[in-house]
Amino acid sequence: MSILFAMIITYCYGSDEKKKESDGYVWTLRITTDSIAEALDASGQVIIPAERGYRYIEYWPLIKGSLSTLPCFRVSYNIENDFVGICNLNGEEIIPTFFKDVAGFKSKELSYYQVMTLDSLYGIYDEAGRMIIMPRYYDNPPIIFKGSFTISNRTLTEIKNNPIDASDAAFSFVSMPVSNPIKDYYKQQNLLTNAYEKNIQTDDLLQEAIALEEGGKHVEAIDKLTDAIKKKPSSLAYYHRGKCYYQTKKWKSAQEDLRFVFFLDDATPDILVKADSILFLADTEQMSKKIKRGERFRMVYHIIGAFSDAMAQSAESLNSTELLHTSSTSSGYGTTSSFQTSEKSASIKAETHSNDKTHTRSCYTCGRDGKCRGKYHCHGTGVCNWCNGQGFTIVPETKKYDNDKITCVNCNGSGKCTFCKGTGKCSRCKGTGFL
Repeated sequence: MSILFAMIITYCYGSDEKKKESDGYVWTLRITTDSIAEALDASGQVIIPAERGYRYIEYWPLIKGSLSTLPCFRVSYNIENDFVGICNLNGEEIIPTFFKDVAGFKSKELSYYQVMTLDSLYGIYDEAGRMIIMPRYYDNPPIIFKGSFTISNRTLTEIKNNPIDASDAAFSFVSMPVSNPIKDYYKQQNLLTNAYEKNIQTDDLLQEAIALEEGGKHVEAIDKLTDAIKKKPSSLAYYHRGKCYYQTKKWKSAQEDLRFVFFLDDATPDILVKADSILFLADTEQMSKKIKRGERFRMVYHIIGAFSDAMAQSAESLNSTELLHTSSTSSGYGTTSSFQTSEKSASIKAETHSNDKTHTRSCYTCGRDGKCRGKYHCHGTGVCNWCNGQGFTIVPETKKYDNDKITCVNCNGSGKCTFCKGTGKCSRCKGTGFL
């Protein structure tokens, strides 16, 4: 009896609050006398029980738009909502409760959750709660577009303390699409599931491949691992083949294989960590190629600009020489003619100096209007386009936590445009419109 009594846990409930959300979802938030929260669906069935110990449960409704949101419950063990996780509508915890912020998005290619750690590192979980991108990207989260992932050199943590000069921002930002479409990831998972159902074994091939890899025969190991993947696409086979590709400096192939590891259900935490460490190195190597290509383009761009400036100065010098020649020729026709020619020359020179637009090159960055212009710029307003000058990016919708704000990672809370420092002027021409 004592054992049975110990297994029964009873709660005294202090309040029930029935909620009808903006998307029509109906549920009940129940709070115990010990401030433990639980959630019930419209029929009164408990979907998030008090036994889990959450002190904060909030429903996030479906919002339709260009990038719709996912309906879910945000949960936390702390009433202050310091660290949150995600439960789906069935009450299953699919995102662990140790992230500073989590946002769910719904698109044609993939429904996913974007997570942010306490030190502003971004990662991605899929709708089933499977981590598909490790939280290690700073500043700009990975982008999902047309069924593929895209990362940039600004997302790598090493770039965090290396600010980019505003005049070179267009050349310094490099993006890199991830080769595998999302549908290919899930296709491999389906193949793995079928292999399990048919009891297909590839242990012997894996052991032979790992022995070849340890012996430094990476090319031969790749062939063995390829045979193993065709029969059964396991995370272990993809990890070792990606590792061999990395050793043979085939960065792109290494990236493709190592990302498959995150999508396969048989991946252990140990394999995930190892795969991510090598994947980071492969990302960096592949990104460095694009950065070097951008550096060469920038060099050519500046050389052409310098050549254009030299041609403009030569044209100005030639115009000045012609004016002097006209003045000396007209001096033989009397004092009046000479005076008139000199006066004309002086007026032309004054006009040249007063109107720089005549003999100056137009600014190619702002298009001659002098405003801070570009995809992520302020377009003359001087305020940060991420947070609209507020200094924070996310404000919880509940009035209870209205003061809980997250500092904007783009402007670091200043609210000013990071390209023009709040002036609203083009950083290349300083607002003049000309170089």
